[in-house]
Amino acid sequence: MQDKTAVLGNTPGVEEDERYIEKAYRTLSEDNRKKLEVYAAALRRTQLSHEGTD
Repeated sequence: MQDKTAVLGNTPGVEEDERYIEKAYRTLSEDNRKKLEVYAAALRRTQLSHEGTD
């Protein structure tokens, strides 16, 4: 099975989306950046725990 990151990296528009997200991230306050990072980590753990159960 192909790595999801490799597939997304080759999808048109993903680079623009990544730049948009990075720009938005830089506008956040330090406190909100930390909250976003904690939320993203929890989301990744949830996604990983559900992989293979589809």
